[in-house]
Amino acid sequence: MLAFSTAIVAREEPVVPDPHSQGEIGYINPDIPVFDPPEYPGDHYEAVVPATFDLAERARLALHGITSMTNPNLDYEIYFVASHMADPPALLLSNGDLACQGKFMEVLPLMRVMSGSDENMHVEKAWMEVLLRLQGPDGLIYASTIGRPWILPPNFDPASGYPGRNDGYPYVCLLGYSTARSLAALSIYAQKDPEGPWTEAVNRLWSGYQKVIIRDDEDAYVYNTWTAPGKEVIKPEKPFGEHIYLVGSQGWIAKYLAVYDRARQVPEASELAEKMMNYNMFTVEYNEPDGKFKWGGPGVGAGEIQGQCAHFHTHAMNIIAGLYVARQRNNEKHLERAIRAFEYGISKGDPMVGYFPMVTYDKYVGAQTAETCQVADMIVAAVVLSTMGYDQWDHVDRWTRNQLAENQLTQVEWITDGRLDRSRSEIPAGYLKEGEYTTENVAERTLGGFAGWPAANDWIGAEDWWGGNKHQILSTIMNCCTGGGARALFAVWRDMIEYDEGRLKIHLLMNRASKWADVDSHVPYTGRVDIRIKRKLNLEIRIPEWVQPDDVTITVNGKPRELEFDGRYAKVGRVRKGRVVVMTFPIHERTEKRTIEGFDYTFIVRGNDVVHVDPPGRYAPMYQRAHYRNGQTLWQKVTRFVSDESFGWW
Repeated sequence: MLAFSTAIVAREEPVVPDPHSQGEIGYINPDIPVFDPPEYPGDHYEAVVPATFDLAERARLALHGITSMTNPNLDYEIYFVASHMADPPALLLSNGDLACQGKFMEVLPLMRVMSGSDENMHVEKAWMEVLLRLQGPDGLIYASTIGRPWILPPNFDPASGYPGRNDGYPYVCLLGYSTARSLAALSIYAQKDPEGPWTEAVNRLWSGYQKVIIRDDEDAYVYNTWTAPGKEVIKPEKPFGEHIYLVGSQGWIAKYLAVYDRARQVPEASELAEKMMNYNMFTVEYNEPDGKFKWGGPGVGAGEIQGQCAHFHTHAMNIIAGLYVARQRNNEKHLERAIRAFEYGISKGDPMVGYFPMVTYDKYVGAQTAETCQVADMIVAAVVLSTMGYDQWDHVDRWTRNQLAENQLTQVEWITDGRLDRSRSEIPAGYLKEGEYTTENVAERTLGGFAGWPAANDWIGAEDWWGGNKHQILSTIMNCCTGGGARALFAVWRDMIEYDEGRLKIHLLMNRASKWADVDSHVPYTGRVDIRIKRKLNLEIRIPEWVQPDDVTITVNGKPRELEFDGRYAKVGRVRKGRVVVMTFPIHERTEKRTIEGFDYTFIVRGNDVVHVDPPGRYAPMYQRAHYRNGQTLWQKVTRFVSDESFGWW
């Protein structure tokens, strides 16, 4: 991994500071109990490790972006949109802010468990306070337009399900998205602090959901995509109307009801999630019997294919929800539908690099970008399938090392040093609204965030988007993608190793510290992995897809070890504490020609890592990885962290 730098070239333009609220901020529950700030116990230690892809270091970086793209004048409300192509770069407030903040709250503690970073703990404490203030008497989470008029769109928004601000509701709960993810955030804090207000809060949120979900025989669905305090719950004649996309938004709710069950042992929650997925998958056939993604209806897509395409992220979330339901309810029918939809998703992207388009379509009218959300979803789905016995680890390895890794913003000098081509980035009138954006230190604050609209070779990827090569390029990060990318980092990190009753299985050859062993991966410099054993155990290591069992050698403290294989797993056998296991195997480069979203690319791949792409990106080129190609390992000093906590239910 290249060293991360935060050096910024000073600009002479006047800085627009973080805006203040437009009047006093209103909360539905202003009086909250006192609670202790969170602590993250565990062991920190220094280590020199190969400078290869490191999930914990990426989590540390993501945590920086998650907690820095926030407004200290608005109780650290997140900025949903970053516009690096604006001059100067800007962070914008929008109706996505509080709709996405639950996503940040879910992953923030998980990034700390991975990395041990205590950066911006004051932001986490403030968010915990805000979450309690947003919880209404019915248990649901209500955003407020009081002091924050940008929180609602002007009119009904089919992309979120929000009502318009002109409808006159001061408090609105969007029943999917942030509210659903708050079930996970509150469950995390309930585990961390059982004596705090979190257990009561998460149980009240579950109770609130039960009141707005209609049970219809073996189906269930929310009575509306949003609600307000005191709003009557009436069974709709046709749930969601023509907005099929909004049917898919139930996937968030179903998944997190299953998560709530896993965390708090409330099987009624998974039973309700199962009914919601019955409605989505079998009544509406949101993901069709052959796996195809059903078109989303009005408001989905742009240009000629508007309404005649499917939003990938929403369908992928339904895949994950289906897998969680299948696992909790032992439901083979949901498992089969989720697998078919997963396979369909693979067919609509590029499985070598993990590029999955924003929408799927029948008629090509211009390139779609690889929104990090759906890249992350497909990785999470592949991880969950693997843990359920359907081995997808090679997909996880490729997609994580390539599109996910490159979608994360790891260097920022290029944003402000004058090299960036902004010729297609003229700011239109009304784009930057007074009192709703900042230009203060934007590049550094966004370090660690994930791209919202990348190409296969460029972090800024709006070339030919929507067709005709006419799209103006301004926005670069939508922070649902930063939360989504962080989710995938945690899923891969948590499940890449598996310990059970004295047996340690290593599924992926990436750097990883743990209480059982530390993994130091030289891949892709060379085909070598060092495993430093911390307790006596039986060790199994999964070899990558390009490696043949006969080409693998293992030494334990320098002495050769005879190997047996169980499929792709090298069975090393019993290893004592303090030993170092070294696995070696050949690694080579190959050239792969791919056509992605109508454009031809030539990738040079070393193992599973893309190390070069031609043509290079125009704005922020990806795959600047020449350092991997000489076969000599570079090293870096890191602070490793082994947490005392685990969240296996997540």
